[in-house]
Amino acid sequence: VDRRPLPAVDVRCTGAAVPSVKGAAVLLAPEWTLTIAIRRGPDAADQIDAVLAAVIESLHGWQPGSHGGRGWEPMLLTRITEALFTDEGVAGYEMAFNASARYMGQQ
Repeated sequence: VDRRPLPAVDVRCTGAAVPSVKGAAVLLAPEWTLTIAIRRGPDAADQIDAVLAAVIESLHGWQPGSHGGRGWEPMLLTRITEALFTDEGVAGYEMAFNASARYMGQQ
């Protein structure tokens, strides 16, 4: 994918935490990272604010439902950090969300 056009949002599953292990069950919490990128300029702050608001409104508290026979907890915003770009004319943030579900291992 050509990642040069801006504004842009890149979405990736960047890993998963295992916040709980009880017997044969584990709670798996994948982390979804959204990188927001905009061109620096006089309206950059307004663009970033609009994107942050839209992403939080769409994802925080959204419940993925049931997949693979397991119910997923709602997605939660876990952090926002400044995104680092090699192009000094680009600014943005990384937002991380996670949801969790229980997976069963051997008894």
